[in-house]
Amino acid sequence: MAIEVMHEVGTDLAGQRPKDVRQFLGQKFDFIITVCDRAKDSCPTFPGDHEQIHWSLPDPAEAPAEDQKRVFRAAREGVQTRIQLFIEAHNKRPDDA
Repeated sequence: MAIEVMHEVGTDLAGQRPKDVRQFLGQKFDFIITVCDRAKDSCPTFPGDHEQIHWSLPDPAEAPAEDQKRVFRAAREGVQTRIQLFIEAHNKRPDDA
């Protein structure tokens, strides 16, 4: 269903797959963003200097079957909005304030 709702906005997820967060252990990150409460609670600790951010979004997989497509769309829109705000906030130069 994720592939279908992303296709609605022109994003092709064909060939993509979920990745286990453990494959990224040992890598350096400036930001670590979790998007569902279960991930926030179970996300491993990444050492180093980074900013931890949590965007609480409903997990479409936990929605009743008849609501899943709506919840997938809401999650898609929520992530898109937060990414746009994140980029705007982090692209400001000190003299833009």
